[in-house]
Amino acid sequence: MLIPQVSRWRYPMDCGGNGLFSYLHAAFTSPYKRSVARYRKRHPNCKKMGIARLRREAFIPWECKKYDISYMARVNSGPTRQMFGVNAHRDQAVQALRFLAARHPELSIFIHESTKHVNYRTYIDVLKESRVFLSPLGLGEFSGKDYEAMLAGAVLLDHIYTHISECARHSLHGQAKPGAARIQAYPNIYDGAYTVNVAMDFSDLEEKIMPFVGPKSKAAEGRVARSLQLLQRHSTMQQLADDLHKLLTEVTNRTVELDPRGCHPSAYW
Repeated sequence: MLIPQVSRWRYPMDCGGNGLFSYLHAAFTSPYKRSVARYRKRHPNCKKMGIARLRREAFIPWECKKYDISYMARVNSGPTRQMFGVNAHRDQAVQALRFLAARHPELSIFIHESTKHVNYRTYIDVLKESRVFLSPLGLGEFSGKDYEAMLAGAVLLDHIYTHISECARHSLHGQAKPGAARIQAYPNIYDGAYTVNVAMDFSDLEEKIMPFVGPKSKAAEGRVARSLQLLQRHSTMQQLADDLHKLLTEVTNRTVELDPRGCHPSAYW
């Protein structure tokens, strides 16, 4: 059965998620701009509140967020983590953030690096209070953190492959992940309109991230609003049905030429 990733958070008990995913359910029912406007009205000047009240808010206004950048990922001794470079990439991300913190001490950067999982509720709390979330390698380029960061109202900062060929780079120009030849996302959250991409080795981290930190980044708030609208729109069963109908109609209307020497699709298919 085909289940879009976003459905795991929209319908956590029916589509392969779990009960903890319900912490982000408000992201599907609360328009971002309206939610932050109500917050500003109720809590002028970003009045500090307890964690219980904070958790009742769907989104935190940009200027009221506690962290400019956050990073939460686990490093363990699993063989696949070592074999496919996941641990090395996560260590590289931490070092890049520490270098950035040394150059910009005014930034508030949250780093959780451990062999243990962070409590999921605490993890969502940090995401909601983060302006930018840096997502390292997970299951290849994909990670559930990508969706969770966007649903919490953070700008997703993700990596791209820098070792692909120039031909492939040209053909994939404009995508947030030129390695997207390996990923077909629905909806395509990795498009450059939603995700900020950095080099695989984080060599351009400072250049790419600085326009989105600080309490007055209007461009960042606009990106968050677009990302949430994308996820909200594609989380409905009707949208999925409409998109599948369009795709299947397009496929079935194609002209197929069969090779008379055998039942094999021609090279034009």
